[in-house]
Amino acid sequence: MHTFGKLGNSHPIVALSKNNYQRDDRLSLFNACNGPYALCTSAACQVDASGNEICYCDVLNGTSISLLKPCSNLQPFTRDGKSFVYSLYSGIGQGGNGQPATIQKVTCQNGRWADCLNKICTVDPNNTSKAYCSCGTGSTNAPWITFQDINSTSPCPCNNLSGATPGAATAINYFYEFNMKIRR
Repeated sequence: MHTFGKLGNSHPIVALSKNNYQRDDRLSLFNACNGPYALCTSAACQVDASGNEICYCDVLNGTSISLLKPCSNLQPFTRDGKSFVYSLYSGIGQGGNGQPATIQKVTCQNGRWADCLNKICTVDPNNTSKAYCSCGTGSTNAPWITFQDINSTSPCPCNNLSGATPGAATAINYFYEFNMKIRR
């Protein structure tokens, strides 16, 4: 088993066997969901007047991962004529499950990053394949992970992007892969 550290500053990370993906009791931190969600893994963000990161994320439909919340609490909904989805995680674009990689992992040493997991997002009424997600801010004094277009030749700006701690990114990726193997 490999232990990955902590999610953010407070939640212990799950342990998984890299060889056979055996379930560990601590995997209950994550839930595999199915349905519409916002994917913010490579989203660019801007800081609003309240200090939140507002990220422009892709809206997808399929398998995704939530943290600590059951999928039944993260269902899309409509209110006052606006459509909402939740920002969840998936390995889409990272080259898993026989699909070509379109994004690549980038490790940033510092900078401001957005913590979008499980955050509510407003679907863009002019482009329903996109959503605006109001995300928290991640730590700036430690390395963090984001994703960048694989064809990009410019260096990642490592500021105002959706991201995660290295331990959290590793753990949720293993959980995603574990669930994709079960679904095959």
